Amino acid sequence: MWKTLILWLFYLAFPLQGELSLFDKAEKHLADKEFSKALESYETRSLLGGEPNEVFRSLLLTARIQELLEFPYDTVFTSYRKACNEYPLRAEPLFYLSQYCIKKEQLILSYLFAQEALKLKAPQDVKYVEAF
Repeated sequence: MWKTLILWLFYLAFPLQGELSLFDKAEKHLADKEFSKALESYETRSLLGGEPNEVFRSLLLTARIQELLEFPYDTVFTSYRKACNEYPLRAEPLFYLSQYCIKKEQLILSYLFAQEALKLKAPQDVKYVEAF
């Protein structure tokens, strides 16, 4: 059983030549508005580790899709905080978490997250920087 799991995880991280990586599959599902499939792929990709830009985007989009699909507040909040904690120099999860807190009428929390986001500078050496 462990061998199968390890091989499966290795295959997801390093697909055969000509096949899409798990991250690329998630991006395709997102572009095709297949949100449940995208969510599953992003969640799995974030657990695999590896390339930091892909892991960050996977964590961020996991939370964004959960919000879009109206997952419970605690689930969405926790996913945004995980992205914040894993990549503390990125403002995007704080910005989206602030917006989410406004929707949920958590105005003090929203203010605190927005203040933290404003303290951060946009990274220059990474992919997938969201402008807002």
